[in-house]
Amino acid sequence: MRRRTEEEEKHSARLSAALEMAGAICHELNQPLHVISGRIHLLSMDKLDDGVREGLVIVNDQVHRIGAITK
Repeated sequence: MRRRTEEEEKHSARLSAALEMAGAICHELNQPLHVISGRIHLLSMDKLDDGVREGLVIVNDQVHRIGAITK
């Protein structure tokens, strides 16, 4: 019984560490995503041809997609 409790405690500690690391990774990924999103917004304010504008929309959609995954 004691061994099982120790194993459960170890498992819980590993899970907690993994969750903490995942949270830190998500935070680090979101920082450059915010920069990219801001740059897309600034670029889209310029007069652009349709192809460039469409490309920015695609990139912006993917940035938001990554942001949703990290949440």
